[in-house]
This record gives sequence, structure tokens and C-alpha cells, in this order.
Amino acid sequence: MARYKALGSLRLCREVCAILDPLNIKPFIVGGFAHDMKTGRITRYHDDIDLTLLDRGVRQELSALFRRLGFEVLEHGPITRLTKRGRSLDLFFWSKSGNGSCQICHNEIMVRVPLACFGSEHRSFWGEDYRVASDEYLVFTDHYVKKPASKEFVAQLKQGLGASLEHTESEAHLVVRVHEYRLK
Repeated sequence: MARYKALGSLRLCREVCAILDPLNIKPFIVGGFAHDMKTGRITRYHDDIDLTLLDRGVRQELSALFRRLGFEVLEHGPITRLTKRGRSLDLFFWSKSGNGSCQICHNEIMVRVPLACFGSEHRSFWGEDYRVASDEYLVFTDHYVKKPASKEFVAQLKQGLGASLEHTESEAHLVVRVHEYRLK
């Protein structure tokens, strides 16, 4: 059953990539499906496929395009969820942050990675070619990984990369000014 559902999700992924490719937007698969493609097998049922791309200031235009093409579109923070035929795909929009890096802020976690790691590998999976996140990307975004098996997989990737990684962590406090209105 997981394989059947995965085929439907991958079909949606190919459809979305076929729309983005002529626009010179090259998303790549991240999250659970990326882990599965790197291991060469479906490890579990996936609710959706996650794709990531650099935000080139065309997010609103892309949302409008996907709506015209029959997708249900829901935007939330840096994520745009596309749904069609009961399958969902999340587009994660990263922004360039200067000094050769890009960043995303989601669920109160900001991750900043070198732009050079914002790349993909090509993987063949069930006879199709896909762009999949690099090992470095998967390690750098470990903060968003929730499933224990995926956490373990990323930990193995991190060991494989060895001392080539440098990680710093800091805490930032955001001040939010709330304007509340009431009727008298």
C-alpha cells in the first residue's frame, strides 16, 4: 500500500517539476522521500513530498499559476502546499541571506546554510530520475526532522561527512508588537 501511495505522490512531484523546469526553477526533493531515495527503498508511508527551492521573488506568481492549473494552494510561512487528486506536495521557499548563504525560518527555527550546499544530486528511483537534496543539505536541516528512523539516517550522513562541517547555534529574541482592537 505504501508503494502505491508513493507512486501517486511521485507522479504529482513529476508534474510540479515539469511546470517549474521551463521557468528555470529547479526544486529538489527533501524530507522523508529524500531519505528513501538515498536508501533506494520506501521505508514508510509519507503524507506528502517536500520540495525545496530558492525564492526568486516569484512565489505569488507560482501560487497563481498552480491555482490556474487546478491545484489547491495553501501558503503558510515559507511553505506553499500544493494539493491535487488527493496528494500533497510542500514547496519550501528559502531566501538568499547574503555572504553566500540562504536561510529559512519555520516552526521558530531558523536555519542558514551555505548556498553551495543548496544543491541536489540526481537519483534514479523506480525507473525515474529525480533531483534529491545533497547529504550536506539533509544534515544542515536536521532540526526539522521528527521521525526517529529519519533522525538516525541523518546522523549516519553526518558521521560520513566527518569534520568538514561547522555548526554554530545562537538564540535570537524576536519582539512582536501586538495591536489589539475591540468594539465598544
